[in-house]
Amino acid sequence: MQSTVQSTREKPSDTLYVHVFYGNEMNSYTFYEDDGETMAYTGGAYRKRNIIFNPTEKQIRFGKTSGSFTAAFTHIECVLHGFPAALSSFTINGKAVPVLQETHQLLNGLRYLEDLYDKNYMAQLKALQVPPNVKTIIFEDAAEEINIQWE
Repeated sequence: MQSTVQSTREKPSDTLYVHVFYGNEMNSYTFYEDDGETMAYTGGAYRKRNIIFNPTEKQIRFGKTSGSFTAAFTHIECVLHGFPAALSSFTINGKAVPVLQETHQLLNGLRYLEDLYDKNYMAQLKALQVPPNVKTIIFEDAAEEINIQWE
């Protein structure tokens, strides 16, 4: 994810938000970006990297980038959903990193119903809705491989 923009002509903030949901199976995703305007990607002006979640190895690996495009993002905020509460020790490329404990809600279905229902009823529903706790790690982006590990 990135900060909200109205078109590809508008530049997002310098932070890429990567949401990782804990599970028991390995999974991967290929992140791709280019200028969004031209056909320069056909000549290699793109940036691509694989992101792999491996629960067996207790690792999230951001692979080395390919392509010649200069990334719009200089920081990555990795939001870790559903990771065991006891986990508090994470490293990036072998170095300990601070872990922020936050509440984070991606979707809020009640938001669109406020004008349709009784305000007291909606207030009761909102009071019952508790955003989940997540762990967040923020680090600098790099073209080289980035390994996040936990104990």
